[in-house]
Amino acid sequence: MSDATRPTRVLVVDDEPAILRSTAYILKDLGYDVYTCGEAREILSVARDATPDVVLQDVRMPGLDLERTVTALRSEAQRELRLILFTASLEGEELAERLHADAFIPKPFRPAELVEALGPAERAGAPAGGGPTGQPQ
Repeated sequence: MSDATRPTRVLVVDDEPAILRSTAYILKDLGYDVYTCGEAREILSVARDATPDVVLQDVRMPGLDLERTVTALRSEAQRELRLILFTASLEGEELAERLHADAFIPKPFRPAELVEALGPAERAGAPAGGGPTGQPQ
């Protein structure tokens, strides 16, 4: 499969194992390549290995400096990176606007909301090169 038609790579970041597992399960079932990260200190490392097209990022995690993480993710991305923030926090939408996120999903979310924010699983027009060094989760 060429890079231009490969499934969209999604990095799901959340410190709640049940949400991480269920979100990954839904996305894999829909055809996305899914990588997961449950620790704030590992986000950049996992992103470097996975080279995601989309980062689905929980806003509230222990040890997370969201603004610094978002800046680093975007500056290190090998291709255009879409950022989708999600949280149960009341200020989540405002925070997403301030950080120029591509979308915001309030928790709890329905699978349809997730799919709407992500777009199609098959990616078109991705630049060639730069695959993951690990395997999808």
